[in-house]
Amino acid sequence: MVVSLDFQRMSYLDFENESAFVHGMAREINKKIRPMKHVPEEIRDGLLKLTDKAGQNVPMAELFDCLSDWCTQSEKPIVIMIDEVDTAANNQVFLDFLAQLRSDEEHMEKLDFGVSISCFQTL
Repeated sequence: MVVSLDFQRMSYLDFENESAFVHGMAREINKKIRPMKHVPEEIRDGLLKLTDKAGQNVPMAELFDCLSDWCTQSEKPIVIMIDEVDTAANNQVFLDFLAQLRSDEEHMEKLDFGVSISCFQTL
């Protein structure tokens, strides 16, 4: 199952702190999984709850708990692709997200993560 995200759809406020990032990521993932039939309701509900917690202090661990549950319940690997990751490359909260993703390998063995950086040359 592939979930393709684009960081250009997230504003700088989504990278302001950990809670804002969790809210923004959950919101963007929710948008992409809406038409997908094989996403368990429990996962949809969990991501919606994270989206609804805007303005509250929500640790990144809650997002990882939801992703981990999804990996456990999914028969197929889950691939999250992020385009335009260079828009967040110098942002500490995104770097923390990547670090936690790498450190939680045993729980995320069915999760593949890909990033794409688009570069434009000015003539």
